[in-house]
Amino acid sequence: MSDRDKFQGVCFENVNGALYMDMYDLLSLAVRRRLQRSPFNICTACFLLEIKLTGNNGFEVIKDFEERIRCEGVE
Repeated sequence: MSDRDKFQGVCFENVNGALYMDMYDLLSLAVRRRLQRSPFNICTACFLLEIKLTGNNGFEVIKDFEERIRCEGVE
């Protein structure tokens, strides 16, 4: 069973992700594809908020989130 099969998603910010979906289209195609290839279903709202708060690029945020999720365990 892959990580994606075992893990359906995590929200670090506890916000309504649908409110941020229009901002998703502003991401570069490369970042959207990398997000799609992640073994985890990363919350769009958390992802976009993290970019805004930290100033990190999307690739850095994806890597950081994946590391956080792996450290917390995949159930």
